[in-house]
Amino acid sequence: MKLLNSVSRLFHRILVIGVMVGLLSGIVANAKAPEDVRKEVEDALMDLHPTQDASWWKALGPEAPPVLVKMYQETRDTFRKVRLLEGLGYFGEPSVGDFLKDQAQNAKENALTKTSIRSLGSSQGIKEESFISNFLHHKDAHIRLAAAQTLKNMHDDHVDERLSFLWKRKSRHGW
Repeated sequence: MKLLNSVSRLFHRILVIGVMVGLLSGIVANAKAPEDVRKEVEDALMDLHPTQDASWWKALGPEAPPVLVKMYQETRDTFRKVRLLEGLGYFGEPSVGDFLKDQAQNAKENALTKTSIRSLGSSQGIKEESFISNFLHHKDAHIRLAAAQTLKNMHDDHVDERLSFLWKRKSRHGW
């Protein structure tokens, strides 16, 4: 009987280990190589009328953000940069948030600043409310509006009260 119990436990352990190895190999098999992610994104960036939604970007997998950042840094084309920033907005990793914050602060073009703000709000949510709020006082009205819309999309009562207060104060002087 002891031998049967020992064999049974050994069989159970082997079965559990086999299942775990199978699951891990499935996860690794589904991971995309950076070259594959880059190829998919390059193909998508060729579209004049983008149709890629959140599910498309997220399906690129967790390997995508570093690839998107590298592609952003390698291009000079503003349209491509905007699309890459938009794509990054679907990933919630802290490194993505840091990159988007850097772009929001240092971009030379307003289109990139606005897109960075919006993507930061999508990516990091309410935890970046304070950072995004700083752009409500930007000299450019379009950037102020992008910040206000991003904050409004957070659907937070505290943020809504703040925006309402600022709107009332600024509406006399121009938003």
